[in-house]
Amino acid sequence: MEKGLKNSLQIQLLCFLLCLFSASGIRAASYDHLQLVYAWPNTFCLDRNVACKNPVPQKFVLHGLWPSDKSGKPLAYCHKTANVSWALSKYEKQLSSSWPSLRRDLTNMKFWQYQWEKHRTCALSRMNVLGYLQLIITTQRNLDPLMALRANNIKPNGYRTPWNLSRMP
Repeated sequence: MEKGLKNSLQIQLLCFLLCLFSASGIRAASYDHLQLVYAWPNTFCLDRNVACKNPVPQKFVLHGLWPSDKSGKPLAYCHKTANVSWALSKYEKQLSSSWPSLRRDLTNMKFWQYQWEKHRTCALSRMNVLGYLQLIITTQRNLDPLMALRANNIKPNGYRTPWNLSRMP
């Protein structure tokens, strides 16, 4: 399959998954859609001025899956929840490669727990913890943001360059 077509299909798959969850009959009051948020590790470490783990991955890594309102604003701290480390432990091996904590002072487990408490609690009526983690794992298997950007001639250059996403196929 042609590289550009494959990347386009990956982007379409992500959009389909996000629409599927947005269109589901189960609806939390203020939750409109999910944002799959990636981080470029070097930029993450520089922008936050934190000590990062070595070696720093040279690929996009998942930062979180965030319920958001219609304006695109991520929702946070909607409900208190119980500890979900039991569920995180079940998928620890799969999550470690695609959703690592970049910070040296924060274990993967603590990072995932933080993301769960901050964002996932805003979509409790949509999916349980296992469904949430399975969606992350499945999506990560099917998407390669760096490959999609390269296929559209968007390459790292050491500068912050705004890009018009409407130009992408």
